[in-house]
Amino acid sequence: MIQFTNVTKHFKKNWAVLENITFSIDRGEFVFVTGKSGAGKSTLLNHMYMKLLPTSGEVVVDSFSSCLARKKEIALLRRKVGMIFQEFLLLNDRNVYENIALPLRLAGLSEDEIRKRTLKILSYTSLSHKMQEQVTYLSSGEKQRICIARALVNDPLLILADEPTGNLDKENSDEIISLLQNIHGQGTAIVMATHNTDLVASRPFRRIHLENGRMPDTVAEH
Repeated sequence: MIQFTNVTKHFKKNWAVLENITFSIDRGEFVFVTGKSGAGKSTLLNHMYMKLLPTSGEVVVDSFSSCLARKKEIALLRRKVGMIFQEFLLLNDRNVYENIALPLRLAGLSEDEIRKRTLKILSYTSLSHKMQEQVTYLSSGEKQRICIARALVNDPLLILADEPTGNLDKENSDEIISLLQNIHGQGTAIVMATHNTDLVASRPFRRIHLENGRMPDTVAEH
């Protein structure tokens, strides 16, 4: 489903944020991307939905190649990818329902279909009782569940989670990981970047480890 082949990314001439990265991720797999802050984890994820394109090498996601895809095709790819960010990036002037429904509105779905899908995801993420509340007043754990619901509402093939537990305490972190594991159990591929080694060590998923933009070892197994 995802294939990186000799991927290098330069932001400046002699500064390689990623260097000669090669790995593959199967459809429906759950993979952790680990490494310290600045190791290149976010840059790696940004290549997976082609917000960034490699300086050299190739990224293939589903049937989309970084070497061939045009802007219109990249837009189609992004409809198949759900994004979860550490910073939440929610609209504070809208309620929970509207934040989750936003990707469906941008995709041009009918109001009936938007309502049907949004209510289903609200129920799945245990947020139905919060649907009319403004997100400003919710806890960090609730905000992250909204982000997961928003990422899930388009029924994506792949969810990319960039440090989704970085702003959460252990209890909320465990709840978020459990929710992501449930989503993975339904067949959705998940790639999660984290620097939390304790969180990774206790879960039986494959790990891609980065150090200064490089993979010091081949893809490791837990």
